[in-house]
Amino acid sequence: TTTARCIGTRSGGSTIENFPRRWTSSDPTIASVDDAGTVRGVAVGLASITCRADTGLPLDAATMAVIVS
Repeated sequence: TTTARCIGTRSGGSTIENFPRRWTSSDPTIASVDDAGTVRGVAVGLASITCRADTGLPLDAATMAVIVS
């Protein structure tokens, strides 16, 4: 179990930490993620955890690979 962080960046380069976000797992049977970004290994394998700004605006997402062994 680990807690992922998702930090946004404004066009000027400053960071944003307090914004609504949505976490998803590419394969919840391998690794699950909750609304707080807590990632839990479920089974051996590889999954991607994605953080997307939940503002209704077309923003980029950040994705990280999680290997459960």
